[in-house]
Amino acid sequence: MAADNAPHTLTISGNNFSSGNYVQWHGSASGAWVTTNNAPLIGSSTSLSVSINPGTVNDTLYFRVCNSS
Repeated sequence: MAADNAPHTLTISGNNFSSGNYVQWHGSASGAWVTTNNAPLIGSSTSLSVSINPGTVNDTLYFRVCNSS
C-alpha cells in the first residue's frame, strides 16, 4: 500500500472466514493493534476484503483477522 493517506482495499486469503469477523492492523513502529472502522466484506470462507487507510507513515503493516466470539 502507498502511504498516501487514502483508503485502499486489502484482500486477505485464509480459511473459515465468516460474518462477524473483524480485521486489526498495526505498524511496526506503533505496536498497538487497531480495529478497522468498517466491517470486512466476506467474499467466501477463504477470502475477505476491507478498506484500510495506512496514513502517511512509511512502515511495515501487520494484519490479523479476529473471530467475533
